[in-house]
Amino acid sequence: MAIRSHILEKRVYVDTNILIYLFEGFSEYYHLIQEIADCVDSGEITLFTGEITIAEIMVMPFKKSDKNLIRLYTEALKNKDFITLIPTTQEVYLKTAFLRATFPQMKTPDAIQVASAIEGNAEIFITNDTGIRTPSGIDKLVLKEFL
Repeated sequence: MAIRSHILEKRVYVDTNILIYLFEGFSEYYHLIQEIADCVDSGEITLFTGEITIAEIMVMPFKKSDKNLIRLYTEALKNKDFITLIPTTQEVYLKTAFLRATFPQMKTPDAIQVASAIEGNAEIFITNDTGIRTPSGIDKLVLKEFL
């Protein structure tokens, strides 16, 4: 099933795991990630993620002292033609607290991601984490459901 038809002309928020698949190459998801990347390259979607993604995505590169991957992620997340980072503001933290109160099983980092998506007026939230909950108005797409 194609993911493209679900995201065209949308404000698309991606969870950290989606960016890891994109940059580190997970063959299982290659065709889906390529569809998303093609939509970004052609300007058919606007791609967002939260600043918390920096803290999540850089753990393994720092742990492995992988300077090339550190540089790749740093440059990619600064590239405004590729992705927009939603700042983690006090408003995002208030939304995070509300989400945690509403969905108590959701982890704080996941709630920060969703709060950032709300702050960025996302229409679509792409993840591979089935535990993440999104409020009405933001459609959650789980990547593995498109295989």
